[in-house]
Amino acid sequence: QKTAYEIRNCDWSSDVCSSDLFDPRARGDALVRATLRHAEPSAVRDQFEMAVVRRRLAPRVLVDYRRRAWYSPLAPDFRVTIDGDLWAAPSDAMWPVAPSGRALLRGSSVMEVKFSGIVPAWFGHVATVHGLQRRSLSKVCTAILDFDLAAPGHAS
Repeated sequence: QKTAYEIRNCDWSSDVCSSDLFDPRARGDALVRATLRHAEPSAVRDQFEMAVVRRRLAPRVLVDYRRRAWYSPLAPDFRVTIDGDLWAAPSDAMWPVAPSGRALLRGSSVMEVKFSGIVPAWFGHVATVHGLQRRSLSKVCTAILDFDLAAPGHAS
């Protein structure tokens, strides 16, 4: 389960995984502060904090899904995840009390392939045989647009 922070035209987002397990009652600014407090020091954390201040970010939407992940100890830099049963709700909290959500990308699953370097030849073959095509997709931006939560003049 993820809570996303909307940034103007969905060109960048930061996700907070529920495994961080901070106060489940945190909402809005308190959730943002908890996120920053629990984040490991890094350039990404600093960039997020700067964006929170400059762009006045706030939690906007909760996205949930069932993830199945595959990897091989023989190829530790290659992983495939398939996210299904996608669901989203407008929310400023990690665990909303009464979410008014709905299915997202109904009937679809999202497959993410993560690797370093070049795509392994065997996966290229599988993709060709099954007619798989590359497509970029953000579950968070899809939910923001689906619920019409984008900042005025920034929907794309």
